[in-house]
Amino acid sequence: MPRNIYPLPYEKTNRILQLKPNFLMTDGAEVCHKSNTTEKINLLILVDSLADNFQQRKRIRDTWCKYWVSRVTSVRVVFFLGKPQSTVMKNEVTAENSIHNDIVWSNIKDLPALYGSIKALSWMQWLMTKCKNANMVLKVDENVILNVPAMLKFVKTNHKAVNTIWGFEEQNESPYSFKYLLKHGYLMSYDVIPKLFRGGFKRIDYIPQENIYFTGKVAQLEKINLIHTPEFKGIDVKTNNFNGDPSDIKFTTANCHYYKNHIIFLHSKKEYEWLYLLLTFSSCP
Repeated sequence: MPRNIYPLPYEKTNRILQLKPNFLMTDGAEVCHKSNTTEKINLLILVDSLADNFQQRKRIRDTWCKYWVSRVTSVRVVFFLGKPQSTVMKNEVTAENSIHNDIVWSNIKDLPALYGSIKALSWMQWLMTKCKNANMVLKVDENVILNVPAMLKFVKTNHKAVNTIWGFEEQNESPYSFKYLLKHGYLMSYDVIPKLFRGGFKRIDYIPQENIYFTGKVAQLEKINLIHTPEFKGIDVKTNNFNGDPSDIKFTTANCHYYKNHIIFLHSKKEYEWLYLLLTFSSCP
């Protein structure tokens, strides 16, 4: 069991929790509002990204963002970064954002083993100040291939829900007495964001892993509903043995039904596997 999975006593992390989340260079105001400050957003997709992972952000923009999100006006995507660790990296991120206008970065270092939950507090603060017009927020890791059509269908079905977080519940043995959702992706009704933010500063033992801390301990404290959702299980693309030309795909009824309805796929670093899935999402009968 990794040593850093255990909570740290509040007294030892009080200094960390007193950090005031704030934003440098980019505040992302245009992500949720653009030219229309009253427009409602059905879904904001917040991608937790490392500042130096330029290629992964490009892959997302070139695949599921390009093919799906760009066509749906009521959906937005923001890449939320930790603090760039050098002047060169800062300049590169600034240049990237000048092109895409979809990046916010915090003054919190990208050290998930220590600051993961603090970084989450900073994106919650951003949501509460810059994206109040969102109905739901999907937090995903940057290695996720998102089935946007399935996600939008899920959001439409549950759009009236409140005080709820959906995701895939940890199934393995855990040192904790409470339930929590896996880190790769979970969906929140917007009203839970202020509750999680408030709860994150209460006198409870700090846990660096944001999914354990917020969807587990803090959600329990704030009496937020957790819903275990099988469609949020992270399916490892590599285990499916996708090979060959993605334009020559033989679909079966069984795998079409599964791929059309499952929401989150993980881990592939091969462009053709991402494209394979995108084609599957759109081409199955």
